[in-house]
Amino acid sequence: MQISILLISILVLTMINIFFVECRYSLFKIDKKVLENIEEKNKLSVSRCKKIKSKEKEFLSVCQSGIIISIITIGFLLEKICEFIFLRFEVADDTLGKILIVAIILISSILEAIIGFYIPRGLAIKKPKKILLRNSLLLRVVYIFLDHFQ
Repeated sequence: MQISILLISILVLTMINIFFVECRYSLFKIDKKVLENIEEKNKLSVSRCKKIKSKEKEFLSVCQSGIIISIITIGFLLEKICEFIFLRFEVADDTLGKILIVAIILISSILEAIIGFYIPRGLAIKKPKKILLRNSLLLRVVYIFLDHFQ
């Protein structure tokens, strides 16, 4: 059961990382003039996006912090997964253990880079308006939450 909780936690953190990567690159890519020309049914989202764009540096910092925190936490969880594997399968050979750790970290890093960074970055660069409109509410909530800790 513990391993499933760790894997679910890594999945959730990857989704959080995807959110922040999308927000970061869509905010960076979208132009203020594009936001002013949007004719959306949901004027509240457009207004929120304009406010986010006006404080672009602060929101980019929030996105970068979210990315860093989620990746570091994934690293800690991977350590727990490696520990679980060693205890569960009683890996005695020191060389085999080192190879197993390197393999787990390498595979998970590649997957995290592709799923958690390159794909969302590509989507955000292609459709920044759509992504920023979709994510503006949650990004604003995270910004307000983190602003209270300063």
